[in-house]
Amino acid sequence: MDLADSLRRHETTETVEDRCRKIEEKADQLFAAGVAWTTFFKELLGPEGLVRRLFPTPEELSRFEQTATHRKVQEMLASLRRVQEGRAARTEALSVITLRIPKSLHDALAEEAHALKTSINRLCISKLAQLIDARLVPPLRQFDRGGEIPKEDPGADSRTSDELPERR
Repeated sequence: MDLADSLRRHETTETVEDRCRKIEEKADQLFAAGVAWTTFFKELLGPEGLVRRLFPTPEELSRFEQTATHRKVQEMLASLRRVQEGRAARTEALSVITLRIPKSLHDALAEEAHALKTSINRLCISKLAQLIDARLVPPLRQFDRGGEIPKEDPGADSRTSDELPERR
């Protein structure tokens, strides 16, 4: 067992309330320091952030999402994003992603962004910054990453367009 596993095991023996208290203390500290919203996210909610270390399993993370601490952290993150007008930490590299989504979903995002008087990009960042219940995410299929599709039935292809690999 390595040090990280040892820390995770030790941290998860604490009560949910104790772990939430640690998260709130760190959130308050970062918020008071006026860090960039990207730093706040990375330190608390990122893959190596405090929340993931204190609530390492999907079940525990789901439990955390039901707490007042989770709501407080999300409100603080939103507040930092509003105040900073999209300013990212200078040390945090920006990445670009391209999504293939149904036109109806794009239209719904556009309408929601318009109603909130924001851009689709900012709306999507807000949605992506939220923790999500793993039960709501479909599992990755082999052809989601451009892999070969198994040829089980040489007959007609019954897959919908969102299930087919992207053509290059």
